[in-house]
Amino acid sequence: MEYRDWQILHMLYQEQNITKTAQALYISQPALTKRLRQIEKEFDVQIVQRGPRGVQFTPEGEYLARCADEMLLRLRKIKEHVANMKETVTGTLRLGVSNYFARCQLPRLLKLFHRSILVWS
Repeated sequence: MEYRDWQILHMLYQEQNITKTAQALYISQPALTKRLRQIEKEFDVQIVQRGPRGVQFTPEGEYLARCADEMLLRLRKIKEHVANMKETVTGTLRLGVSNYFARCQLPRLLKLFHRSILVWS
């Protein structure tokens, strides 16, 4: 399976709707359905059951959706680790802060942080 396949399973499990999943991933509904069929064929299982109110995951599909979460996390960690093996530190800075702090305090702190990086360079 490809990275995009894991993304499809992850997003489809979150949305429980093929149309919303296709929109979120910027692909057409037929392309998403075709890829889903190919994944089902690869594993020789039915992943979802389509209904009038979206999709419902089979037990095998739920297992694959959990695996998709793990695979996407693992792939992100691998990319970050390889990027940080260089002499310069790169990557994404992730912060968990309140909305107030993010709007009022964080911009000033990020500006100071950015200036300090430029001084160190």
